[in-house]
Amino acid sequence: MSTPPAGISEADWLATPSAVRSLILAQQQEIEQLRGQLTALASELASLRECEFLVSYNFGSYVTSSSDRVSYRALKYLGMPSYSYSTKHFTAAFRRLEEISVTLGDTLIRDLASDMSSTIESSDSSISFISCSDDTPERRDWPVVFAQTFVFTQDEDAEEKAADLGYNKAGGKRLFDWLLEDYRWQVSMVPIPGWRNRLKSLRAEASPWRALKKYCDFMEQTNDIRLTLYEVESEIDSYIELQSDILRGK
Repeated sequence: MSTPPAGISEADWLATPSAVRSLILAQQQEIEQLRGQLTALASELASLRECEFLVSYNFGSYVTSSSDRVSYRALKYLGMPSYSYSTKHFTAAFRRLEEISVTLGDTLIRDLASDMSSTIESSDSSISFISCSDDTPERRDWPVVFAQTFVFTQDEDAEEKAADLGYNKAGGKRLFDWLLEDYRWQVSMVPIPGWRNRLKSLRAEASPWRALKKYCDFMEQTNDIRLTLYEVESEIDSYIELQSDILRGK
């Protein structure tokens, strides 16, 4: 069985019907997608803190035309559009946003680190689960390499794409074996130690702006391999469930 999601005990997870488990795992994948949206929101909230600088910035005016479409969000702070917004309009808007930013507190680095840690541990759990089927325990990289190989070979154009990577079918080796044994994947080692080092770096960051960038860079750069690990964990779990049902005569 796959590792229970956070908040669900192992006993409850084992007692949960496979169909429900599959639904929960699918929801976890959706959460990954929502996390990207939350990251964008965090960036927007962080940018509010720049309003203190904007208030003190001296500019003449902003000019608009009748073809401009001012968003509802902007209208809330600037009022109805006019031919030329004056400095006082923007100064008032920036001041109001500055007041909002003060109420946000200073937990951004801590919150980002907490989510990043949870993300890393989830991938580590996937790697541990995949490694249960490892018959070559001397290869520490096996779960990561296997996961990427498995997902790649599910594509109906896999052999054609593999030819661009150097695969020669005439060589006598199956594509799966070639990818598993000879091809060097971009993520060729278990990445968890390096990810935890990046987490330490984020936690030690004094600037919320640099911390946010480190978080966003991490989530974007590791997205593909994390989703790959999750997908293969789900596939293996489903296969185990199927075999268990067969043995029980279901």
